[in-house]
Amino acid sequence: MASFDARPPSGVATLLPPAVYEATRARLAALADDGGAGARLRHALLRQSAITAGVMPPSQHVCLDRLVALRSPETLAAALGSPGKLAAALGLPPGEGDPEGQAGSAVRELWEFAASLDTPGRQALEVLIRRAVDPLRALATVPMSAFFSPAESRRLVELLHARGRQVQGLLGVTVIMKFTRLCNLRCSYCHDWRAEQDQRMSFDVLTAVLDRLFTAHRFVRIIWHGGEPLLLGAGGILKVLAAQAWLLPPAVEVSNSVQTNGTVLSSDLIRVLARHQVAVSVSMDGPPDVHDQTRRTAGGRGTADRVRRSIRELRGHELLSGVLVVVTPAVIRAGAERLLTFLREEGIGAVGLLPARPESRADGSVRGLCLPVDEYCRFLLQVHRIRDRMGDPRPRVRELDAVLGLLDGRPASFCELQGDCLGQYFSVEPNGDVAHCDKFVGDPGYTLGNLAVDDLTAVRGSARLSALRTADASRRVEMEQCPWYGLCRGWCPHEAYVSSATAQADGRDAPRDCCGLSPLFSALAAGRTTPHTGLARQATP
Repeated sequence: MASFDARPPSGVATLLPPAVYEATRARLAALADDGGAGARLRHALLRQSAITAGVMPPSQHVCLDRLVALRSPETLAAALGSPGKLAAALGLPPGEGDPEGQAGSAVRELWEFAASLDTPGRQALEVLIRRAVDPLRALATVPMSAFFSPAESRRLVELLHARGRQVQGLLGVTVIMKFTRLCNLRCSYCHDWRAEQDQRMSFDVLTAVLDRLFTAHRFVRIIWHGGEPLLLGAGGILKVLAAQAWLLPPAVEVSNSVQTNGTVLSSDLIRVLARHQVAVSVSMDGPPDVHDQTRRTAGGRGTADRVRRSIRELRGHELLSGVLVVVTPAVIRAGAERLLTFLREEGIGAVGLLPARPESRADGSVRGLCLPVDEYCRFLLQVHRIRDRMGDPRPRVRELDAVLGLLDGRPASFCELQGDCLGQYFSVEPNGDVAHCDKFVGDPGYTLGNLAVDDLTAVRGSARLSALRTADASRRVEMEQCPWYGLCRGWCPHEAYVSSATAQADGRDAPRDCCGLSPLFSALAAGRTTPHTGLARQATP
C-alpha cells in the first residue's frame, strides 16, 4: 500500500495531523477506569479502533472528508450507531441486563470527554469511533492513495463532485456482483467460470456501478460471486470495500457477502472479511468422496480436504453463513442420510440445496447437467423425513424450511418463492452488463443494459425488462389454479425457463399448470393443521 502523497486530488484533502489523533487516543486511554459502562465503552472503542495489520493501511495521516463533526450528545450517539451496536461494544448480550440505560450513561460520559476537546480533538474522536463501530465506512478515514492510484483517486473525486442527485427512496436491491469470472476450479457442472484476460472488473466499471446503486437505494445487498471472488486477494477486497466507503452516502446502508469455493482462503483474507463483517458461504457438495467427483481443480485434483479446513476456519471466526450443495446424481446416490450426517459432523448449521442446472445459451436453449424437478423434490422429502426421524432440525435447509415456513403462514424467506422478482434482483458482469439474476447469463435476452453507462432507473424502466415481466406474469397466471400457487408464487422464473428449453429439446410441451413443486408442498402439508388452509389458492396480484 502506497503512503499518502503531498498532492492529494483536489477536493479530497482534509487531513488531520497524526499527532492529534494519537494524542486523543492517549487521553481517552488515560481516563480513570471507574468500572462502569463508561469505562467499558472507552475500552471497547480503543480496542476495536486499533488498526490490525492487513485490514487497514498503516497510513500516518487521517482523512476527515467523509465525517460529520461531533457537535452534541445526539451527533455523538449517531456516530456510535444503533443501540444494538453500542450494546455490543459494551459487551452486553442482546436482551440481557439494561443495555439502553447503560448505553445512555456511557454516551453521556463520553460526551463529557468530547466536550473537553478542541475541534481537531473531536474530529479525532469521531475517527476513532468510526473505526471502532463502522469498519467499512472507516476505510474512508484513510487517505485515498493508501488504496488507489492517482488516476483512480481522481475518478472517485469526479464521481463525488458530479453527484448532484439525492437518494431516490427505493427501499433496497440485491445485486450479484461478478467482480471476476476467473476461477481456479473446473467443477463438472459449472458454467460460471471464464478464462479470458478481461474477466476482472475494472476500477472505472466498479465505481460506476457502486455509484448508481448507492444513489438509487437506501439499502444495497451485494453478493460477491464469480468465478471465484476471493482470487482478488486481501488487497483487492480491501480496495473494493474502500471504494464503497468513499461512495456510500450517509443515509445508505450496504451489506457484503461472499460465495466462495473455499480453496483459496488465507489468514489475511480471514482478517479482512472478519474486520469488515463480510459473511461467507462456501460451496461444498457433501462428503469428500462425493465432493471430489465434481469439484476439482483445473489440474484435476480433489478439493474436499481444503474446503473442510476453510469451513472450520470460517466457523471459528464466526464468518460462516452457510454451505451450498449442488444436488447432482452423485449426491443423490450418496443419499440424504449420509449428507445430513456429514453436515452435522462438520458443524454446519445451515445449507442450501441447489438442483444442478444447465447453461443458458443465446438461442434460448440450455446445455449441461439438469436434475429433473421430480428427482429434486423427492430428495428434499428424503431430507425432511430423515431430519424428522433424527429429531434434530439441524442443519437448516434453506429450500425445505422455506416451504415449511410458507405452510406455517410465514413469509417467503428467499427469492425463489417470493414471486414477481424481476426488477428486484440483478447480476452485474465484470464489464458492467446487468441482467436479471446470474442464472440467465448466456442468454442476451435477459441482459438489461450496462451499469457502466446506463442509469439504473433506465434499466428498471427498459422495454426489455417490461417485456420479461409481462411474460412472467402471463406464465404465473396460467398456474393460478394450482392449489399451491398462493404459496409457491410460480417458483423461480429460471425454473420455467429451463423447463421450457428442456421440453422443447425433447419434442414435448412444457407443463404450464404447475411450477413443479406441487408434490413437495402436498407431501409436506399432509397431516398439518397450519395457516396454509385458505392461503394456498390465493393468487399474487
